[in-house]
Amino acid sequence: MCATIGVDPLASNKGFWAEVLGFGDFYYKLGVQILAACWRSRGTNGGLMELDDLMAYLQRTRPRGADKITTDDIERAFKSLKRLGNGLDMRRFGSRMMVVTVPMELSRDHEEVLRMAKEDGREGTITSALLIAAGWDKDRVDRVLGDLLRDGLCWVDDQGSEGREYFFPSMCLKS
Repeated sequence: MCATIGVDPLASNKGFWAEVLGFGDFYYKLGVQILAACWRSRGTNGGLMELDDLMAYLQRTRPRGADKITTDDIERAFKSLKRLGNGLDMRRFGSRMMVVTVPMELSRDHEEVLRMAKEDGREGTITSALLIAAGWDKDRVDRVLGDLLRDGLCWVDDQGSEGREYFFPSMCLKS
């Protein structure tokens, strides 16, 4: 909406107190832009966006001469968004810091599937067979993958090289 009418919600400067204490208009306005970027890309990445991708997107959308945004700025702004409740978080999956904007609580099983999909050159995919080989029973695999599918965090590829594969676009697509 702001872009349509030519207004930059981040035009305010980072003041001394906002920088030192981590609050102020700059961080609240940055939070609004973070949410807009995450929700805009949700159809592509399922609600998981790599922190570096988010920062690159925010830098591209800022006007010339605006204060440069750092990952620390994003983390501070995100902390102010935590007041909005569950479904907003920043988590590390392997070596990647991800911004999570999904309406569900990610369990340890969900996080393990995401970690495994990222590792060992899997390029953001995982199979039921791989999880079963890791010691999971079929009911657990079906429940966890079903949760992730239902909430749009992964997609099914029935033509994968190993049969049915579960594809996590947030693990391999750039925003």
